[in-house]
Amino acid sequence: MKWLGEKPGVGLALSRIGLGGVFRRVREIMCVNLVITTRCNLSCPNCCCDIPGRKQRWDADMEYLERAAECFRGIDRLQLTGGEPSLHPQFQEIVPRMRDLFRCRSLTIESNGVRFRQIPMIFEHFDAIYATQYAPPEFERDNSEGIRFLRDHLRPKGITVHSSDIHHIPRPARGDQPCFRGFSVTVSCYLGKIYPCCVGWGVEGARSIPMESGWRGALPSVQLPCSTCRFAQEKLPKRVSSWSGYFFKRFRG
Repeated sequence: MKWLGEKPGVGLALSRIGLGGVFRRVREIMCVNLVITTRCNLSCPNCCCDIPGRKQRWDADMEYLERAAECFRGIDRLQLTGGEPSLHPQFQEIVPRMRDLFRCRSLTIESNGVRFRQIPMIFEHFDAIYATQYAPPEFERDNSEGIRFLRDHLRPKGITVHSSDIHHIPRPARGDQPCFRGFSVTVSCYLGKIYPCCVGWGVEGARSIPMESGWRGALPSVQLPCSTCRFAQEKLPKRVSSWSGYFFKRFRG
């Protein structure tokens, strides 16, 4: 069932006809978004993880990461995230150990590029970098040059730097329907808790399960935090399969 998790329209369409719970039970988790810090150089007012609203800053220490590795060892893809993960005080010491520690097939990172120029060599440890691009007029700073710099640096090594514009959805515009993230192959982990989607850890009041063995079996019972998530969508994404779009329109309430 892995391929279903890659098609955003499928999960949402099934949820609208009452089969969303079944879909969540059969989805195969292939990726863990592991939060390693809540530090960030930005203060986006509609941050999907509510970083500006967190009073205390937290950094994962090595003991915590070893515990996480015991839980997720052998995961297909480990993605470091935050906050801004590259601002972790021991970032350059942690990154080289992650692949062997977690025995993951792929190691990736989400970053706003704040340290792309400062420490480009450390990003050579990743299989791919997912950079969020900030640009005027929505944001004062334009980080496109840093992204281009790292892309040029890593291209000869065969490492891809993906980039996309940031789309923070204000609270009044949120819907309460599951978006494709709730039916994807990704979960998130923060402070010893596992959340049922990639951004669940940043949603106020989101339900979770403990970071411990047996988490795959417990995950289907965890309710998605769509009613309060900034990424919840009222409409299907444009890129959906024709048959899932048909079912969505046919069975919508």
